[in-house]
Amino acid sequence: MRAEQLEYVAAVARLGSFRRAAEELHISQPALSATVRNLERELGIDILERHRSGARVSEAGGQLLPHIAAVIEAVDVLRRAADHQHQTSRMVRLGTVNAATVPMLTPTIADFRHTHPSTQVEVVGAQEQQIDRGLREGSFDLGLITCLAGDDMPPEFETQRLLSGRAVVCMRTDSRLARRPVVSADELAAEPLIVMRAGYLMHRFVHRLLDGRTPSQADGRRGTRSDGASRLQRDRRPARA
Repeated sequence: MRAEQLEYVAAVARLGSFRRAAEELHISQPALSATVRNLERELGIDILERHRSGARVSEAGGQLLPHIAAVIEAVDVLRRAADHQHQTSRMVRLGTVNAATVPMLTPTIADFRHTHPSTQVEVVGAQEQQIDRGLREGSFDLGLITCLAGDDMPPEFETQRLLSGRAVVCMRTDSRLARRPVVSADELAAEPLIVMRAGYLMHRFVHRLLDGRTPSQADGRRGTRSDGASRLQRDRRPARA
């Protein structure tokens, strides 16, 4: 027996119609009817009498209706108490893709704590796939990620663009491109690059920028980086949360 089964029965009894009750409860009429029927089978009693013109409480159901109402009221009291406890001791967990965004969050978190002093905020550094999974599973309340123009937003999430930025090229001062205000994709493709590994935003950005061409990569791990080796990075600004 579930609380919503009792609530469904009470709605049909009050409205005298499965159709009107389904509309009020925002569920389909077949689903409502099946849920009520399952409860009746569990109790071994036909609580409702069904007619073409609607539904009414049976004689046996009339004896149970006060008990059903009492259980529903008790559940409501329990929910209100739990909601109050939830509000007074809530922890908001926010996943962010880059630890560098944490200082940017500090003023916002401070303002939030000022208006919600009893709510704690935990900031967790994670990759985008981990944040996506955490939001779906409920281990994160908010996610702060960076994305590229044209990326599809998950339809099941409510998204908001916070800031936008542009990619910049970081290179040695003696590089032939160092004094250029703008570097083209063709010029960048000809340079040895230090590229982030797969799974990171800038890895996708480089491959999109170079239109599938494989960049010449500098080996920074063994200290044999070619002269003028460039690092492509993004302004550290979150694009959406």
